Amino acid sequence: MKEQTKEHIETSDFNHLIQDIMSQLVGAHTAEINKVVDNCLRIIGEYFQAYQVGLGQWSKAGKILPALRTWGPKPSSDYLKTTGPGPEAFAFLCRRGSLTWNCIEDLEELPQLQEHARHVGAIAGAFWLYRDHGSHTEHLVIAKNSSVIWSKETIDRLATIGGVLFTAIYRRRAEIDAERLRQLQQTLAAIASEFVHLSPERVAYCRTVTKIWCAFFVVNGSVALWLSLYGSLSAWGLYTGAVAYGLMGLLFVAEYTVRRLRFR
Repeated sequence: MKEQTKEHIETSDFNHLIQDIMSQLVGAHTAEINKVVDNCLRIIGEYFQAYQVGLGQWSKAGKILPALRTWGPKPSSDYLKTTGPGPEAFAFLCRRGSLTWNCIEDLEELPQLQEHARHVGAIAGAFWLYRDHGSHTEHLVIAKNSSVIWSKETIDRLATIGGVLFTAIYRRRAEIDAERLRQLQQTLAAIASEFVHLSPERVAYCRTVTKIWCAFFVVNGSVALWLSLYGSLSAWGLYTGAVAYGLMGLLFVAEYTVRRLRFR
């Protein structure tokens, strides 16, 4: 009876944790997503009495990539300097979808991960796979410096929370990209508007310049063709490889100078 009561209390506390995280994410503005996600990681860390919680990444070779977001007293950059979990741990996580250990001794089948966990002080830890990109994984990670027993229910629920947090981050990124695209479209529209509303004098000038360039390319092509048919190979190579480019450069500089002087 006592065990059932304890289990009920723990389940209730965990449900409150999930509700707290969900309420923060639902009410967050786009610009605040990163801050809110960091706060959610803090809530998870305090609930599990962990010293590190993060949305991390492993490469296929088992190296630690820069974390997307992290919480804890130990900077995430410190982990990048340590030996990675190894390719066996990467394959295990991709195959199972989660990787947990209650104490260091549980990692005997993954010696490289065991050495990494011992080095960073992760006596107990848990990873929940969010996405396998083939070249790397994205996952939610919780590290503790004391032993713990992870229940299957906890693992399943935290997998859902990890997915929600990743989705929030990618929503923020997508909206940032959309905003940048909108600004680019506005810039291009403004540039196009300047060209569309050229004065009659500028329109006439552009037409003249276009005719000059067309005439130049006709003459240039004709000279190159004549040299290829009747001239020597060295003369053709000299003209097409050097003289033609020099003439194009001179014409460009001359046109640019005239345009600046005429329409300044």
